[in-house]
Amino acid sequence: MSTDAFLSGHGRLDAVDVHAEGEPGRVMMGSHLRVEGATMAERLQYCEKHLEGLRRLLLREPRRSVHRSQAGRLARAGAVLRTVAQRELRVRHPVNPDIDEIALVMLYEPAPGGGVSGRNTVVLPNGRADQNAPETWTGSLDRSPCGTGTGARMAALHARGALPPHTDFVHESILGTTFTGRLTGTTAVGPYQAVRPAISGRGWITGFHQYVLDPTDPLAEGYTLGDIWGQ
Repeated sequence: MSTDAFLSGHGRLDAVDVHAEGEPGRVMMGSHLRVEGATMAERLQYCEKHLEGLRRLLLREPRRSVHRSQAGRLARAGAVLRTVAQRELRVRHPVNPDIDEIALVMLYEPAPGGGVSGRNTVVLPNGRADQNAPETWTGSLDRSPCGTGTGARMAALHARGALPPHTDFVHESILGTTFTGRLTGTTAVGPYQAVRPAISGRGWITGFHQYVLDPTDPLAEGYTLGDIWGQ
C-alpha cells in the first residue's frame, strides 16, 4: 500500500499493541490490510509488493519508538557469529530457494532451574558485521523465548535423538518468561525429514492506537538514520 492509497482510501489506521511473554508486537486492524497467500513465503511476497509503503510508514521514525541495541555483549556475539556462519555454511531452503542464508542466531544455555528445559535469546543483527570493525557488531535481542527459535531448537534436539515427540520442551527467555513447545509428529519438507512443532505461551494487550497521515507531511513514509538503523 502506497501512502497515496492510504490517503485516498483510508485516512486512519487502527492498531492494537500486544506483547507475547515480553516481545512487543502490533496488530493492524482492517479488512483492507488483509494479506493474501497460501504460505508465509507467499504472504511475505504480497507484503513486499502491496504493503511496502505501509511498512515504512509504521516502522520508521517518527511513528516507531526506536532504541539502540540491548544487552550489548550478546548482540555483538550474535552479529559476529552470523557473519562467520554465512561465510562458512551454505544453506538453501528445500522448497523455497530464495531463502539461502542464515538470518538469525540463537544463543542458548542449560536450564537455570527446575521446570525449564533450556534458556535462550535470538539475535537479530543490524546489517552485516565486519569482523575488523566492532562498531558494526550490533543487533537486537528477542525479548520472548522466540517461537520460531523454539521450533528450531526442538527440531535440532529431535534430530540428535534428545527430544521425542509429544514431550514438553519449556524454553525460557532472557526475561524469565517461557514458551512451551511440543513436537506433535513428523513430516517431510522436500527430500528431508521434518517435525511438526506446536508452541504455546501467553500474550497481553498493552494499548490501542490510531495512526493518521497528513498529506502535507514531508516525511510521509518516515526516515532512517545510521545511528540506530545501521547502514
